[in-house]
Amino acid sequence: MDRYSLRYCSPDGDGERTVAFYAHSTSRALDLAKEAAGGDWAELYLNGKSVCRMRLVEETGVWLVERSAKDAGAGEASVPMATAGAATQPDQAVCS
Repeated sequence: MDRYSLRYCSPDGDGERTVAFYAHSTSRALDLAKEAAGGDWAELYLNGKSVCRMRLVEETGVWLVERSAKDAGAGEASVPMATAGAATQPDQAVCS
């Protein structure tokens, strides 16, 4: 199993929180991250390296999952990985 961590904005406005967990796959880690994230934004890491950013786009629980330009490779913009919607800026803070 791989070690993942999730950084997200606290729903009660107390700033950022980070939780760590283990998962057998990135797909499972995304499922766990969606359940754990308490705010509108989250960042998922695998062994300390950024996997993706997530943004809650609908109150029904739809998340936009994307990887940042710095992780996508040189010259690539922020690339949505699932669900249509507007892209976040790669260096945008999780809590605003």
